Amino acid sequence: MPRNSHQDALDDTKYRRLIEATDGLDEPFQTEAFAILVFGGRLGMRGGEICHLSEDWVNWERKMIEIPAYDACACGYCRQQAHLATQHDDE
Repeated sequence: MPRNSHQDALDDTKYRRLIEATDGLDEPFQTEAFAILVFGGRLGMRGGEICHLSEDWVNWERKMIEIPAYDACACGYCRQQAHLATQHDDE
């Protein structure tokens, strides 16, 4: 029987304990770890979205993060992922 990613997700108790564990970190690591856990764990953002997050994505009036459909990126990771996607998808 195939496994689904939701089977590996933390339950609420484990997630809360992970959030609480950030309290023991020194700054700036405490804030960064907390933000990553909230962005990924509660908001459902992917790793690429988290690492490229910029303030201009934040709509302060609507209190929303609006992720652009396309945002030019010069990082090597994004370029590599795009290259792999074109190799494995004819469309």
